[in-house]
Amino acid sequence: MAFNVVVIHPSMGKDGRWIDDFVDADSGYIFTKVAAGAELVSWHQRGSFTGLRQWKQHFAHAYRALAEKPDVIIANFPQLIFAVCFLKMCLFIRCKVVGWSFNVGAMRKRWFVPVLGMVFKNASVLICHSNAEIDTYERIFGLPTGLVRFVPLQRGRLSEKATPEAENLIIAMGSAERDYQTLFAAVAGMKWKVIVVAKEDAVLGLDIPENVDVRSGLSMPECLALASEATVMALPIENDETASGQVTFLSAMAMKLPLVVTRCPGTEDYLNDGEDALLVPHNDIAVLRKSLAQLMDDPDLRRSLSDAAYQKWNASFSDEAAGRNLKMVLDDLTRSPRDAT
Repeated sequence: MAFNVVVIHPSMGKDGRWIDDFVDADSGYIFTKVAAGAELVSWHQRGSFTGLRQWKQHFAHAYRALAEKPDVIIANFPQLIFAVCFLKMCLFIRCKVVGWSFNVGAMRKRWFVPVLGMVFKNASVLICHSNAEIDTYERIFGLPTGLVRFVPLQRGRLSEKATPEAENLIIAMGSAERDYQTLFAAVAGMKWKVIVVAKEDAVLGLDIPENVDVRSGLSMPECLALASEATVMALPIENDETASGQVTFLSAMAMKLPLVVTRCPGTEDYLNDGEDALLVPHNDIAVLRKSLAQLMDDPDLRRSLSDAAYQKWNASFSDEAAGRNLKMVLDDLTRSPRDAT
């Protein structure tokens, strides 16, 4: 029996690709993508605040997808997951809902949180990318045990970094939940140059050392070009409750770029200290400084960590691995009678 599976993603246009493209053709699933509008794609890529206009677009996107009458619908990111689950609940639609990348981040107890939980219960499975988040989301939203499931995040194949002529550059990238205050204190006075690629508000009000160059508004190709010239990537994470920074360190793993990363829920399922990265405690300036210096001064250690990280990425976090994981989720779902309608 073949199952009709509709895929929606807020940044997927008409010719967009997603990990369903890496599921075996003889899997028994027929995938159909419903593209997002150009404005929604642009909004998602900027990572801007979700306003009323964007919510309308999310619901319109979800409605178009449900109109395809899927056996299973895969909705990516919390806003689209909410829209699909809400429409399913209100319109009494019978289909299974996979909420992929259910990364709602840190949630405070507010009056509407139970309402969100009531809607999210209409999903058949919610996929998060950190084991630590399972208990957090079940507790915050009052979700039944087993509804939230861990599947590793994937990052597509990137060009491997070229070995830099001068081993003198530390790079840090990203804005969400970054701890640049600790990084700046750790690298101040170091002999190496540091480039931070982040939104201006991520470093607003911080004392920026003389050896640090902050750049904003760069495109993804420009970011990757900078990373290809770096010796080491530093990834200081402020969030110690839910996952942050995974796309950035997975990109580094795919590029064979050695990593110094904060130990937190977002890293514990992906990296092992001393094997494929150096993990440092949260907000620890001294250990971060020591770890960066150790890695910058030791090319053999850099090579060992980056080779191991690349092998792990290829086996577990590449698009091909994600395609296998998606098939396993769908296999479990289509064999199960569970439907929350």
